[in-house]
Amino acid sequence: MKYRTKYVLTVAVVGMLFLFGLAALTSSLLRSITSEEVEHRAKVINDMVSILLHPSIESGEFAQLKKHVSSLMATNELVYLYIYAEDGTLLVSEGIHDHDHDHQQPLFSENYGGYLDQAIMLSNSENQEFNIHYGVKASDLLALIKKADQKVYTLVSLEVLLMIIGSYFALKVVSRQLSHLRKASHHIANGRFSYRIPAESCGDLVETAAAFNYMCSRLEHYEYIQDKKHLRLKELSRAVEQSPVGVVMTDSEGVITYANPRFYAVSGYKQEEVIGENPRLLQSGLTETQEYSELWETISSGETWQGELRNKRKDGTLYWDKTIISPVSSDDGEVTHYISVKEDVTAYKKIEERMRVATTVFDAASEAIMVTDLEGVITMVNPAFSEITGFNSQEVLGESPRILNSGHHDEHFYKEMFEELKRSNRWEGEIWNRRKSGEVYPQWQTIAMVRDEDGEPLEFIALFSDISKRKQKEDEIRYRANYDPLTGIPNRSLFNERLEQALLLSKRNKVGMALLYLDLDGFKQVNDSYGHLLGDQVLKHVASKLQDCVRESDSVGRLGGDEFVICLPSIKNSTCVVNVADKVIQSLSPALDLGGKRVHIGASIGIAVYPADGESSQELYEHADIAMYRAKHRGKNQYCFYEDCVLAKS
Repeated sequence: MKYRTKYVLTVAVVGMLFLFGLAALTSSLLRSITSEEVEHRAKVINDMVSILLHPSIESGEFAQLKKHVSSLMATNELVYLYIYAEDGTLLVSEGIHDHDHDHQQPLFSENYGGYLDQAIMLSNSENQEFNIHYGVKASDLLALIKKADQKVYTLVSLEVLLMIIGSYFALKVVSRQLSHLRKASHHIANGRFSYRIPAESCGDLVETAAAFNYMCSRLEHYEYIQDKKHLRLKELSRAVEQSPVGVVMTDSEGVITYANPRFYAVSGYKQEEVIGENPRLLQSGLTETQEYSELWETISSGETWQGELRNKRKDGTLYWDKTIISPVSSDDGEVTHYISVKEDVTAYKKIEERMRVATTVFDAASEAIMVTDLEGVITMVNPAFSEITGFNSQEVLGESPRILNSGHHDEHFYKEMFEELKRSNRWEGEIWNRRKSGEVYPQWQTIAMVRDEDGEPLEFIALFSDISKRKQKEDEIRYRANYDPLTGIPNRSLFNERLEQALLLSKRNKVGMALLYLDLDGFKQVNDSYGHLLGDQVLKHVASKLQDCVRESDSVGRLGGDEFVICLPSIKNSTCVVNVADKVIQSLSPALDLGGKRVHIGASIGIAVYPADGESSQELYEHADIAMYRAKHRGKNQYCFYEDCVLAKS
């Protein structure tokens, strides 16, 4: 036998042994990986079974438990699932358990039944134990591995034949190709499912490499899906836990199965006080029953309901709860859960209430209200503004308040106004403005500067009222307090003020002044003979004549009855006083024709001069009165100086 033949045969034998050994190793690794995957799948499903079934076991809702079991079986990851009570009673049965095979034997044994038996035990708050038996499906992975085994061994057999009829170089190529499979097996054994066997390096083993790569891609995709689901679930859970609004989940019967921290913070309840309860524990009794009926009717039909409920916290305080409730349905359209998103809007309600009150006050206020921006453009007025000014809102919005300017005030007035606003954020005072009709009228106005949270000026608000009637009444009161209602000349009070002012002026300027005290002669006879009406006409006539006899700077007053007084300030000598006294006597001497009756009157005048006859108003009154009586004793209808009375006594 030639050396090449021996060599080829040796290589073929060695290669055959090597390839079959490598195939066996690959098969063993694949079986090991598959076993680990089945165990991993069993662990994942074990977690899913615990998470999904435990709430129903805890609440005792076995109808809901069957729904969850059905949803688990729908994943096609389980062959069967049985749930036994503590006494052995079968509560739930889904799928068929194959008792002809031993499912506890190694995964690739001949008598293995195609799935892995698993059992877990769950207990509720009452310490009742429930045994859950289920079979984790492994037949799909077994079929895939068996197919891969068949292809591997087929390729190995073909490779052995090629080695036998090939050359030494073919043997080297096969060895190189098998090295890629060995490398890939180690990657997969280490869990690096992303590794792929390069197709161009596989030669005749390309189909095996493709199957191997396909298996790796499936494993990688499954791992990616699981990681993505876990990550998504983690993200959603974190978002719900950290949500600024309350989130509550109930089952189809309205029993609370979950609530986030925000809900507990708003309601004041603890988790153990809420889970398993009905949301009606929040009811305050202030929401209409019809509202709840409409709520249930809406969500039971699969639609979303939203509205505001008046709820009650654990401590009994009330709050407004803006609620959105959405049903969660299964694939067959059956409602399984309800998710409620709840927001405490009590603060917003209070703001709305204050806004309604402010709006009502704004519209109902008897004072005019005008709002302008910082540029002085009118942005808002109330109905009272239109009533007072005559301008409707459409005529002034966007205009300047100068539209009301009467021209009564100068620039200095407005400059001081705005300086006060800048200094104290407020100005208040009387201002004269013009109505739409052109009428100028007085206002009492308050202007306030509104600032934002940072203290920056935002706008101006002006409140004003028409004080025309008030000023008219004030003038009437002032007139009645200071003027004689019959004659219209100053009464005793106003005359005394003017007398005091004249005295101060005379003292300051060191000049004289005189007080003339008049008492009418014959007036009592007229009053008694013709009555008070004609007597009043006589008094009006006297007051008019007296005003005609004096200067503009002089003052005439009526003390009461038929007594009148005249103040002559700043006189240079007694001649000025004599001239006035003569005028008075002469003007009152002629007979009066009043209502067809001729009346004769006169006046006795007493005169006191400052400072000779006194330095106070009281002294001047007393001395003028004495002089007046002296004039009457001398024959009436004449004047007499107090000085003459003093000389007569001496």
